[in-house]
Amino acid sequence: MSSLFILKIGGELLQSLEKCDQVLQYFVAHQGPKILVHGGGRDASLLSERMGMQPHLIDGRRVTDAPQLDVVTMVYAGKVNTQLVARLNALGQKALGINGSDLGIITCDKRPNTPIDYGFVGDIRAVDGSVINELLKLGITPVFSAITSDGQGQLLNTNADTVATAVATVLTLNHTVKLALLMGIPGILRDLEDSESLIKKLDYVSYEELKVSGALSGGILPKLHNGFQAINNGVSEVIIANEETLINHQNTLLCR
Repeated sequence: MSSLFILKIGGELLQSLEKCDQVLQYFVAHQGPKILVHGGGRDASLLSERMGMQPHLIDGRRVTDAPQLDVVTMVYAGKVNTQLVARLNALGQKALGINGSDLGIITCDKRPNTPIDYGFVGDIRAVDGSVINELLKLGITPVFSAITSDGQGQLLNTNADTVATAVATVLTLNHTVKLALLMGIPGILRDLEDSESLIKKLDYVSYEELKVSGALSGGILPKLHNGFQAINNGVSEVIIANEETLINHQNTLLCR
């Protein structure tokens, strides 16, 4: 099986063109087929504020009511996706911008409104890997935004880490998959105040221990949940990093 590299980048990185270009150059230099998945929450929040709407977050997760769904669709599937595709094409990478609703690639269920109503947020039901594989065979690099649909015409906002994990998992049937999830810290730290406390290898038992101790909390927990889910479902390698440690390899590798 061929090796496949899937990289998920977030909204923080997209605020710095210099850092973003460094990551994209690293991505393009990676040999073999590849897929880029992106968020864009920071841009969505900025546009919301410019439009007089205050973004509503619960534990770092966006509540997507109907007006916010319009915003994230414009930002994720429009501005951010198009910019990334243009930059990749400028670097010589044949890239195609798509979202989960295109060709019915990712189908989601709207998240139940209890105990918390997150609005038009989608939990992934199915991923059509055959369509993605056909694009890869043509030498095309898919660039996924995290906009999906329920299969009945309703657009949904889905967590980009979850999209990357689900796509990585379904493609293990045809590829040896390496997944990198970027975030705002260099990797998993034993002490968030000490950048030297990087954990270079983290297994699930140690993850649970750190979680119970309170060393891990907040937005890192769903990211690690997605990462370990990918490992358990056949993804060969999952890396947690920021733009710098992705490139210098001083990051965290998740293992069983």
